[in-house]
Amino acid sequence: MRFRPIEARDAEWVVRWRNANRDSFFDNRVVTTDTHLEFMRNRRLHDLIWIVEDEGVPVGMAGLRVDVEHCIAEYRMLLVGDEHKGKGYGEQIEREVMKYAFDVLKLDYLWGDYLESNKAIGKLHEKTGWTIEGIDLPGHTHERGRVVHIGYHK
Repeated sequence: MRFRPIEARDAEWVVRWRNANRDSFFDNRVVTTDTHLEFMRNRRLHDLIWIVEDEGVPVGMAGLRVDVEHCIAEYRMLLVGDEHKGKGYGEQIEREVMKYAFDVLKLDYLWGDYLESNKAIGKLHEKTGWTIEGIDLPGHTHERGRVVHIGYHK
């Protein structure tokens, strides 16, 4: 597997993957090429988003929003294309992102949120060692359902 920074040319993959799985995201609006390009233009400096390839074929994407001042990051997303699900990519990608965060970026802590209804991502996070730190904590709520707040300490 190879991680590379997301680019404008990845719109085809992002649009397909996000729209097929949009109920898993807090922002479940339909994604278009234009909204992908707008997202690319408006990213923050420390938003790290990768397309993950296997033998040159994009299989998924992942991202971190790094808080450099506090040596932590929000695990923003993990998405595996429907055609690649069930092949172990999710766990592999998640472990590589965590390894990069702790070994390369030297972060102390990762955190994330997911909708409780997304049972698949909950099982994956449990498998890779995340801790549930609370449900519907202040600042971690959503009108579409209960929000699970997770953390992983170095």
